[in-house]
Amino acid sequence: MTHVPVCRVTRRALAFGAGLVVAACLFGGAVALAETGSTTATTAADPELSVSIEPGDDYSAAVLELGFYGIANAGADPYFSAGAAATREQLAVYLARAVGLQDGPTLAFGDVGAASWGYKKIGPVCDAGLMQGTSSGTFSPDVPVSRQEAASAIVAALRYKSERSGTDLGVSLEASQVSDWLGGFQDRDLIGYQYSSGVAVAYRLGLFDDPADGWLLPRLGMSHQELLVMLYRAFALPLVSKSATPAMVPAVDSYPDLSKGAKGSLVLLLQERLNTMTYFTGKPDGKYSSQTRDAVYAFQKYQRMKRTGVVDGTVWDAFWTATNPVPVYVGDYGKRVEVDLTRQVMMLITDNKVVMTVHVSTGRYGTPTGNWRTRTLSHGWRPTSLGPIYSPSYFMPKNAIHGYPSVPLYPASHGCVRTPIWIQDEVVDELVMDELVHVFYNKAD
Repeated sequence: MTHVPVCRVTRRALAFGAGLVVAACLFGGAVALAETGSTTATTAADPELSVSIEPGDDYSAAVLELGFYGIANAGADPYFSAGAAATREQLAVYLARAVGLQDGPTLAFGDVGAASWGYKKIGPVCDAGLMQGTSSGTFSPDVPVSRQEAASAIVAALRYKSERSGTDLGVSLEASQVSDWLGGFQDRDLIGYQYSSGVAVAYRLGLFDDPADGWLLPRLGMSHQELLVMLYRAFALPLVSKSATPAMVPAVDSYPDLSKGAKGSLVLLLQERLNTMTYFTGKPDGKYSSQTRDAVYAFQKYQRMKRTGVVDGTVWDAFWTATNPVPVYVGDYGKRVEVDLTRQVMMLITDNKVVMTVHVSTGRYGTPTGNWRTRTLSHGWRPTSLGPIYSPSYFMPKNAIHGYPSVPLYPASHGCVRTPIWIQDEVVDELVMDELVHVFYNKAD
């Protein structure tokens, strides 16, 4: 019989778990997993909140092992959410714990206050040379941490640990070897010079998975899940160096533009990330369809960018560090809708978290602003005096959120909120009767 210790996990971690339900043990204890199948436990704090541990899954293992070693704790650490962006503050706290740095105040950075979660960790981490500020007086604790930053900092922590333990962990490379280990990345010339050695060592030690089609994506912000997996491989598993450098591939100096009809691993990455950020693309398949384009429209609208549906250099630059949209207004917990007439996007919100961001077209001569309530929920085509509309949800007698064949990038409807037909059933499934629909012009724009 498999023994599972009592564990604790937050509801927020479950909500963003991307299909994985995991827990971290609060205080020690051995964890034994069955070789096949999964094990379910309940928490002492909330018996109705079940915890499923999936054998063989790196994220499940990372949460459990890092909790056991006191590096990352699902029950006590704030912002513990698989799909959310990992921040510089999180990385600093985890590294300080991983190498056993003594707590100390953070005095050099004006943006790290005494009430900050990482106040006693960030200063010692920087003093130890594991990370550095973003300027002489700022650390930018809430900024997403990129793949190259995380790799470099984790390797620096491994070197720190190696030097103090007198154990050779294989975390050093000669300058001539760095280029050899980076040779399999098409975008190796886009790695920041200060990060190249750390990235090379991280890849050699298997902290990164082999990149699809040679795309490392060094500037891409990491999710909390990805960061925990990298920390797990660095500090909870034996370090094993790859035996041979990768085959050399041609280098690029920029990422290719992507538009409708494009295919490949970059499109797949784009789709997966857009879905994670609530810009729904449908099932990721590596094909840039009209659905992917609609999600890119929503991203560009939310980011206040030119609305082209094309992922060019400007969009890539925004994409690397983009985080999930946030509500414009903070409301009561529960479900509600925000229709931003200025940006021409609609956000579906649950417990003040955006769960879906949709490209819409509102009234050409205006959509009534104010707080309304959903009156109907329906699927399929419905007749109106102006023609059929798809799966409407009325929030006023003559105004509905509905699918339509034409959803321009500008206000074009007779007052309704038009959505692409393919996504409207998903929208209706997310709505509930009598749900608040807040329609407004965004004064920030």
